[in-house]
Amino acid sequence: MNRKIKYITVAILLLILQSTFANFITLQGIAPDFLLIFIVFISLVEGRMNAMIYAFILGIVFDLTTGGVLGLSSLSKVIAAFIAGSFFNPNKTQLTLGSYRFILIVLLVSLMHNFIYYIVFVQGTEFNFWNTVLKFGIATAFYTSVVSVFLVLYFSRKYNMVKNV
Repeated sequence: MNRKIKYITVAILLLILQSTFANFITLQGIAPDFLLIFIVFISLVEGRMNAMIYAFILGIVFDLTTGGVLGLSSLSKVIAAFIAGSFFNPNKTQLTLGSYRFILIVLLVSLMHNFIYYIVFVQGTEFNFWNTVLKFGIATAFYTSVVSVFLVLYFSRKYNMVKNV
């Protein structure tokens, strides 16, 4: 199957997962961002530009389906894809995906994504920016990073980076 068709299929499934299933695994209002993990993956495999295109489309569709501020998810996810694209190295893709590096990249990108998201989100509201970032942004980033461990385990097995015991 064509790689782009696979990515589009996964993106659609993740949009459904993010807008439905993520609500069931929230911890005190904090849910992992499956779409962001996918965007980081695309950034590391395909490069910055492709990831930014996917990020924009996923962000717009996510805002339309969830009733969020239109364009806010796109903005934050495109910037996240740009940052994650800085770690793109076609010679080290397998090593990055199958190691702790992927988790750290997801953590860094998620922190920046949430920071940007909440800068815009709290404008014109009575929410305190720093309290919102500390309560939701950092917690979501760590939760998203923990969920990304499952992808690392998958890729470490796929690329035979884990020795069978």
